[in-house]
Amino acid sequence: MEVIDDPYKMDATKIDLILYMLRPLTIIENLFGRFRYRKVGGNIEILSRRMKFYAIFLASLTVAAFGIIFVNEGLQQTVTGISKIVDIVDKVASVTIVIQHILSTVIFLHYTKNNVHIIKLIAHIDDNLNISKNRQFYKDSRRLIQIGISIFIIIYILLTIYKLNTKIYELPTEILLTIFDFERHLEVLAFCIFIKTMKDRLSIVNKVLEHVIVTKNRGHTLNIPAKNLRNQNVLYAGFTINDSSIIRTLGITYDLIGEACDEINKVFKFHIFKALFTTFVYIIITIWSSIHYIRTSTAPHLLFLFISLGLLDIVSVGIMAYTCEVLLLKRNSTKILVNELIMNYDLTRQMRLQAKAFMELIEVWPLQIYAYDMFAIDIKLMLKFISVSTTYLIVIIQVSHFY
Repeated sequence: MEVIDDPYKMDATKIDLILYMLRPLTIIENLFGRFRYRKVGGNIEILSRRMKFYAIFLASLTVAAFGIIFVNEGLQQTVTGISKIVDIVDKVASVTIVIQHILSTVIFLHYTKNNVHIIKLIAHIDDNLNISKNRQFYKDSRRLIQIGISIFIIIYILLTIYKLNTKIYELPTEILLTIFDFERHLEVLAFCIFIKTMKDRLSIVNKVLEHVIVTKNRGHTLNIPAKNLRNQNVLYAGFTINDSSIIRTLGITYDLIGEACDEINKVFKFHIFKALFTTFVYIIITIWSSIHYIRTSTAPHLLFLFISLGLLDIVSVGIMAYTCEVLLLKRNSTKILVNELIMNYDLTRQMRLQAKAFMELIEVWPLQIYAYDMFAIDIKLMLKFISVSTTYLIVIIQVSHFY
């Protein structure tokens, strides 16, 4: 999709506040050569050739280093029997991780226009909601992002230290695989951050709708002061709009949120599918390897490691599903509130018509996230994921008796 910048060209301060909010994430992504935008003056643009070349060079360098080490280790190993089968499975899993890393880099660069468009849409949404000048709102959002990233890094550091102590692979191979694996989970975290950003904006829309309903029921003039828009200790900017335009403005805002969610889905659909596929395959391999180590009793200390890595992947998928589920719940709340406005015959005809148009937008934008239109990302997916994994666990246990 060709993106036209002019309609979403925003004031430099508004863009800067959003970039300030996302900076904890973008700083880490930039270390891996993942650049979402290029800042030019007071606006953001698509990546330059130099930035794209740096991302490709960094990915090629790590892949080449892994290839050399991988081939060298393969020539030196002389294992036989079932241990050889386990080793082959581990190597296939390692090669799969590297291939996914290459595809992720290519796809990330392909969607550079969409990444810029998402940030501009967020700026436009914030402008409609009158929060674009509320620095405290962005500070609070940034703080939550910092907390999430900090917890993620601490958990990963602890698991990495334990992995290095187990000495499953040689140190160079382990470091490179850890980098690739960290990047895979970082993509899931980035997806959750962007979805949560949309959820927070939709929460404000719902808060304003609630105040419109309460105000109209009391027969007061519609003027929403900042002190009445507190939600979970976050103070939103004042929202003062006249009666004839507030529903229309909120409808336009919801339309922008729907468009932003669609863009986020496009950018992250491969990463979502990769997270589901990799987690499922990794859990199967982990179960199979764990059964082998338990039966042979050659390395019992590896069992805790395999269980921890499997839980990390399941938790990452669970957080992704939960984040999308919360967004859907907010969308359902919006639908209920707008329907209440439609059924309120004390409102003016113009406001009820705007509410009906708003309802049509809610139907047009269901805010459902999909992985290539195959899997809907919500809490039901997590339950199905656990169910299928349990089924394969039973199959693997039964098959393991043959060797």
